[in-house]
Amino acid sequence: LVGYSFGADVLPFLVTRMAADLRAAVAGIVLISPSRDAEFQFHIGDWLGRTSSSTSYRTKPELEKLRGTKIFCFYGEDDTDVLCTELDAKLATTVALPGGHRVRGRYAPISKAILETIARTHELSPATGGDATKSR
Repeated sequence: LVGYSFGADVLPFLVTRMAADLRAAVAGIVLISPSRDAEFQFHIGDWLGRTSSSTSYRTKPELEKLRGTKIFCFYGEDDTDVLCTELDAKLATTVALPGGHRVRGRYAPISKAILETIARTHELSPATGGDATKSR
């Protein structure tokens, strides 16, 4: 499962609430630029740098519930509100990428970095995706 920005913020909450059989089928989680807090209501001000509100929830405790699941956390080196830098190596593999929070069309290099990191850090079996260089 992959989430970027707001999607990366809420993904851990979704996975911890999945039915056991569905959760068992999750081979891993990729978070791209997750922030420290998940916001379940979108406000235009969120795009303008507004800080967390009464509807936000801390993301790290939810990720802790997924300990043992393969978690990869990618972030921009210039991103100031990123959760990845606070995660220990036993919980998640973290990777810094050039730039900030916005992807700005750099999909190919980010995809390549994700696939290379997964292949390098975890041996993939056919049941969990097979060859990391092939798309499904």
